[in-house]
Amino acid sequence: MAKTVILESQTTALVDERLCGEAILPGTIVRENSLSAFVKTALDGKAGQLLVLLENDLAGTGVATALALGAVGRAAVLKSGDRANLRVAATLTCKVGDFLTVDTAGRVKASSSTDVPYVKAMEAITVSATADALVYVEAV
Repeated sequence: MAKTVILESQTTALVDERLCGEAILPGTIVRENSLSAFVKTALDGKAGQLLVLLENDLAGTGVATALALGAVGRAAVLKSGDRANLRVAATLTCKVGDFLTVDTAGRVKASSSTDVPYVKAMEAITVSATADALVYVEAV
């Protein structure tokens, strides 16, 4: 399993720090809710920031440990060309270069012709992934 969410950034990653409005695994796409807390989200084809929750490296818990409701979470804005490990939806299979979108739980999934692609796969998944596994991607 990957040990970090952000692997390569073209520029200094912009990081935001807020309370978590629910339990969230690092590598999940999040947004700020009306209470200014991070929650899992679908981007629903909207342009905007691709905000990914980072691991709690200060506590040394790594990517396998969810941040609890009310815990302080840090999220980074992924920009085009940035590479990261993101959580996947159940049963994802993909080839290197496949475009992926985001589901309602903030995980990447296969992109259909009507979806807005947010990232492309940088590794292949040939056997259906289990929900919340990590996949190496590049932001488009």
